[in-house]
Amino acid sequence: MTVSELKKELIALGFDNAAGTTEMLMTAINRSLRDLYTRRSILRSVKLYSNGLKPTYYQKEIKYVGGSGETLTFPLVGRGYSMRLCGFGNYTTTFGSSTKTVQFDTGLESKLVQGFINVSGTISFYGHVSFTVYDFSVYDEIYSVTATDMPDGSAKRSIDIRKMYGDFMSFISPATDSDGRAIKNCRLSDGKLEIPADYRGEINLTYRRLPETVLNNDTSNIDVPEEYSHLFPLLTAFYLCIDTDNEKATYYRDQYERSAELVGRESYQQLDFSYIDTNGWA
Repeated sequence: MTVSELKKELIALGFDNAAGTTEMLMTAINRSLRDLYTRRSILRSVKLYSNGLKPTYYQKEIKYVGGSGETLTFPLVGRGYSMRLCGFGNYTTTFGSSTKTVQFDTGLESKLVQGFINVSGTISFYGHVSFTVYDFSVYDEIYSVTATDMPDGSAKRSIDIRKMYGDFMSFISPATDSDGRAIKNCRLSDGKLEIPADYRGEINLTYRRLPETVLNNDTSNIDVPEEYSHLFPLLTAFYLCIDTDNEKATYYRDQYERSAELVGRESYQQLDFSYIDTNGWA
């Protein structure tokens, strides 16, 4: 449904000139969309993939004791590295003739550091006071040209679904694998998908989504699912009247709610005819 098509429907409902000013109409449309998407389960399904990348070299904790004058050196042989630094100290990376020294001060927090390895090299830690390096990992494969896309060495991998998909509202069901089974030890919280770092395979995810905001243009598409398109003019009419004519607003709202309830009763979310073979007999 376009804005122009909605205007024709509103005129048929008795609104002159397609419901007043353009600003009023756009406000009513977007309020109606938020209402519809909040009260109804309007979903999106996406398919992700986890490469289950494991480090070829890993140390859970490297404790540096300050004041000893010692330097701790580790090889960097592979394609990328990752570590968490906690405290105050220095590290130097050496790749061929290229050397880079970094001084860090993370306080009581930890700082994630990730980088690429172009040629085999080393990393050295030293300082005047004690500090700790956690989850020091070296990987022989990379799957992105962005260093921050590498695993962070922890037992869990976190994927920010809200950041990936701007229309994300909330999760509604567990993440599943390619066979439709819920992924073990998977956690969904605050827009983030958390899976075991070594999980390798397909991730199927369904979430409630947000509508696209409608701009001031007659040809703009209104992000309304087809099954609700014939009801949307009633909901928009409600928001156009809500501040000026309570009686008409109540009428349009009642008409919308009754019809929306009927749509909900006569539709289904999912039919699953699969079964689990528990005894080896089909």
